[in-house]
Parts: sequence; structure tokens; C-alpha cells
Amino acid sequence: MSRQARQCLTLIFLLAEDNKKWTIRYRWASGCYSGNEKMRSTIKIAITVLTIATLLVLVAIFTGFVGRPLQYEIAESFQGWATIEYGKPECPGLEGSGLFVNIHVDEYGKGCTSSPLPKGWRYTKFVRVDKSGNQTSLPWSSDDSSMVWAWSNRTPQGGRQFFMDVFFVGTADQLKAAWPKEPT
Repeated sequence: MSRQARQCLTLIFLLAEDNKKWTIRYRWASGCYSGNEKMRSTIKIAITVLTIATLLVLVAIFTGFVGRPLQYEIAESFQGWATIEYGKPECPGLEGSGLFVNIHVDEYGKGCTSSPLPKGWRYTKFVRVDKSGNQTSLPWSSDDSSMVWAWSNRTPQGGRQFFMDVFFVGTADQLKAAWPKEPT
């Protein structure tokens, strides 16, 4: 890459306040005006696309369309149908650790929180947690290697007043035997 091209790629961003409105301004390093107009217009297009993409991601996050990732922490000894009830005032709220919001499932397959059912698109992870707090990731997919199956949300109906997550933890054969006992 020539010295002139390297200079054109050197952008200096300035953050300026104009009438209480923050704007991003940029200027080209010296040498950019002396030749390569095509390179300069390509960089301008790249900056515009990057700015628009960043704004779209921020809008998605702040409107709730995309939320923090979820991590279901399942007691190591549990196997069977798990249920988590949301919006129960007597239960603790959801807690976060690092990037994830943690949802705890005890050794009986039960979990509850005073927090509402998480909405929006989220990355979701299932882990087993032993008594020492060590975590082992649980695979979940549509093939036979999965250990998490039939994950769904239930709305309040009948005698149930709360939203609920339901899923099965175990092998495909264990799931087949457990279908008649699926929680409603």
C-alpha cells in the first residue's frame, strides 16, 4: 500500500457539540485531497454504512427488540421437565453476571422470579451447575445430541396467573418417556 493510500485511510474522528446535539465529524489526514478520489469516496461510503449499522443496533437494543443474553443455570442433579414462573412478587428478581441474565432452576426443576418474562430476541444458553458453582454447557439442538428439548413459553390461563417457561432436560429417549407428564 502506498504512503498516500495509508494517509487516506488515517481518519481522525472528532466528537463535537452543536446546539446541544452530539454529532460525529471526521476529517481526512493530509495527502487525501492530492490524488485518490476513488479511495476517498469508498471510505466515505464505508463510514456511512458503519454509522447506519451502529444506529440500527442501538435502536434495536434500546427499544427492547434485542435484549441481554439469557443463561439458564440448571442444578446438576436435575433431569426432567423444568418450569420457571415469571412475575411472582414473592420470588427474587433476575440477576445478571457479566453479559448474561441468569435464570436459576433448582434440583426439583423449579424456578421463579418477580421479573417479567424476558422479551425480544436473545442469545440463550443452558448450563448445568454443580454444588461448587462450576458450569458445564448443555447442548440444545434438533438432533439426538441435545440435552434440552421442547422449550416453550406458557401464557396465564386456567388457574395459572403467571407466564411460564417450560423445557425438558435429558436425552431424546428420556423425553419420549416423559411426554405424558409434560406440565401445563
